[in-house]
Amino acid sequence: MFGFETYRLDRARASRYRALATLLDGGITLRSALERVRTAAVSSDRRGERSDSEQLRDGVAIGELIAGRGESPSLAAERAAIDAASRGGELPAALRDLADDLDTSLAARRLALGRIAYPLLLLHLLPIAVTITDLLAKPARFVGRVALAYVLLWALLAGTAALLAALRRSERGTAALARWPTLGRPLTLGTRARFFRLLALLEGAGVLRQEALATATTAIGPAVAVDGYREFGRRAQRGDPPEQVVAALVHLPIEEQGELAAAMTVGALEAAARRIATRASEQWQAATLRLAKLVGSVAYGAAVLLVFASLIRFYSGYFARFSPPR
Repeated sequence: MFGFETYRLDRARASRYRALATLLDGGITLRSALERVRTAAVSSDRRGERSDSEQLRDGVAIGELIAGRGESPSLAAERAAIDAASRGGELPAALRDLADDLDTSLAARRLALGRIAYPLLLLHLLPIAVTITDLLAKPARFVGRVALAYVLLWALLAGTAALLAALRRSERGTAALARWPTLGRPLTLGTRARFFRLLALLEGAGVLRQEALATATTAIGPAVAVDGYREFGRRAQRGDPPEQVVAALVHLPIEEQGELAAAMTVGALEAAARRIATRASEQWQAATLRLAKLVGSVAYGAAVLLVFASLIRFYSGYFARFSPPR
């Protein structure tokens, strides 16, 4: 969620989408547009590869060429949306939508990083403050203690990030994370936004309902409540009444279930899916900021505890030195 490399790649991808949409709207062919924006590399694993036009000629999927490779659910959803929009002749509009979504996500992550940056800075300064008395008297011990504190701190941060990433790669792990309210809320809303945004794009591109539902469900990957999305697709493909179809989405608020059922009845699924995706995206931003605030509070709490521990350690030694012998 807060990875700097992920942030950089998402920002590059948003710029690439917007540039391609502008060129395509201006009458530039897709092959020429891809060559013109090639310098804005999407990911490092594409360096040294053949040109985009050569890969396009050899049958590489357009979604993979434009969005890049990667196993994250968001990338899979973007690739599926680009492929479908290309087949339906709606590629520029789809690219602009994807760029707007990425910009919204990037803005939320910037705010979240701002919430946790200062507490993390305090945690990095505290080892120096706690052992500063050893700087002149015992510099080697000072350097060793500070280095050990940084190693432990970064091991904790990296280990937590690696654990979360490993859990996100499986349905069981994602379900376990979703049981924690503060973590589960952003995950649930992010999945909802991806599914309905992709469904709206596929519907707008003229993809058949059955294919659109299957593609959207597959693209969200090991997501929260993925079984509900699968059942939603199965019921829709069987031709069940709209009310029974949307009842499979037990995580969806009852009012949005009603809106979705009504839209399916009158053939307005694209507009309803887009509205649900927009609301989910806005709610995801708020939930992400709450999570960042919690992380910042925990970091503040740890900093305060370390300060108190250092004060107790300092003054206990001070009083032991100057108190009269018994």
